[in-house]
Amino acid sequence: MERRRWILVGTVGLVLAAAPAARANTPRYASVGGNGTACTSATPCSISEAINGDATYNPVQPHDEVVVEPGTYGGGGVALTSELRGPPGVPLTIHGVAGSPRPVIVSSSIGRALSLRDPASTLSHVEVDQTSDSSYAIDVMQGSASDVVARAFGTNGVACDVVGKLQDAICAVSGAGATAVQASVTPTPAAPTTYATTLRGVTAWAIGPTSQGILVQAGDNTTINLTATNTIAHGTTADVDVESATSTGNASAVIDHSSYGTVTHSASRATVTAAGSATNVAAPALFVDVAHGDFHEMAASPTVNAGATDPAGTDVFGLPRTLGPAPDIGAAELAQAPTAAATGATTITDKTATLTGIVNPEGLPTTFHFVYGTTQATGSTTASSSAGAVAAGHPATAAVTKLRPGKTYFVRLVATNAGGTTVSPLAGFKTLTTFKGLTIRTRRVRPSASHKVKLSVACPKDAPTRCTGTLTLTLGSHRVGRANFRVKAGKTAALTLKLAARARASLAAHATVRVRATAKAKDGAGRSKTTKRTVTLTR
Repeated sequence: MERRRWILVGTVGLVLAAAPAARANTPRYASVGGNGTACTSATPCSISEAINGDATYNPVQPHDEVVVEPGTYGGGGVALTSELRGPPGVPLTIHGVAGSPRPVIVSSSIGRALSLRDPASTLSHVEVDQTSDSSYAIDVMQGSASDVVARAFGTNGVACDVVGKLQDAICAVSGAGATAVQASVTPTPAAPTTYATTLRGVTAWAIGPTSQGILVQAGDNTTINLTATNTIAHGTTADVDVESATSTGNASAVIDHSSYGTVTHSASRATVTAAGSATNVAAPALFVDVAHGDFHEMAASPTVNAGATDPAGTDVFGLPRTLGPAPDIGAAELAQAPTAAATGATTITDKTATLTGIVNPEGLPTTFHFVYGTTQATGSTTASSSAGAVAAGHPATAAVTKLRPGKTYFVRLVATNAGGTTVSPLAGFKTLTTFKGLTIRTRRVRPSASHKVKLSVACPKDAPTRCTGTLTLTLGSHRVGRANFRVKAGKTAALTLKLAARARASLAAHATVRVRATAKAKDGAGRSKTTKRTVTLTR
């Protein structure tokens, strides 16, 4: 992964002018076993040190990049107890390592496990699990988060507290009175203030008693406007709840291309898009295994291909954001296993063939290989090849050798992508028998008065289509006759050759003359074979 070095410009450095000298604006690395204050790639520090910093020895600087290496922070039954939040007003970029498993932060802090405290802060590719009651997993009160998983297990817990932007995220709660996604502001601002929350590609799932999928709640002097697209919301009390309990608060939720079935809102100063209206889906989403935290959508879910066009490149699991005619509603795209069909073989000879088939990768990087053999259990395997990541049929081929002549072979095509592995039905082909060439039948022949001889030849019946080539007669090192031939498989033919002067002179001097007949033949598969025979010429 490329590490970016941040450069301070303008007067930002004046804000921290009183702080001791430090390695400002460089990546800060955290690892599970990290310690000290260096926070370098070679000597990573703890995740608390990397995000919160040390005011004396290694303060966090504006726009620092915090790289959270893979692993479980606060695991082994010893959860983190301090909030990860960084200094107020200091923008940070916090993320896991691209291409590596998402790091998991387990926290039992009272309040918030991880918070973004500046509009320019970002959080991505991490999971945060909050175990305390009445506490939050991630708090995006300012800034934006994407490619995150947040889970809150306690009573009255909140997985994602968002007054900012949340994209491609799973927010799940299981405790009583809990909320998957909440948009609210505390404390009350001194002057009327408007806040905006944007959700896109979010799965907000609450399963505990009296729980809510999405809660928008305005207090005194606050206007909170939530917009949600391609979002799944589920709760036991309400899928979406929009409330404004005061005369100086306003709350709204404008939702499109999303999945939710029940809504509640206060009688005044609160509005919400009705469930099932316009592009929204009222039927519940179907997941693989919610009880064990698997929020991959099933193929039968009404949310599949029901979303709006999404500019994001990937979903929460790193798959392409659109794997069908339209994006799926929710944090994850349905990963379809590839389709595969073996079609047999081409360019078949007695010992070689090119196995053929069709693979549809369904939009995901896909590999394929063939298995083949002389029984339906197959046996041999070709090397793996790439079918790319298209969403259409892709030709699949593999050249094989050392086959047995005249045998029936069975073939299967096996294709694999992130959605699974598909094994095709059997296809088959038969190798050719060994090509024996043109048979020269004539052993003894008398030339005609015009010095021509007729030789009987035959093409093997198991040769593909025909035998073609040239038959020559030689006397010593001299060619004394030549004719082209084209004989159908299983047929005989008479070739007429005119003898050259040397052959005629030799026959005039001798009662018999032996010449060598050589047939260079090809069959319909392009295989070559040369056959020879001694032919006696008589007067």
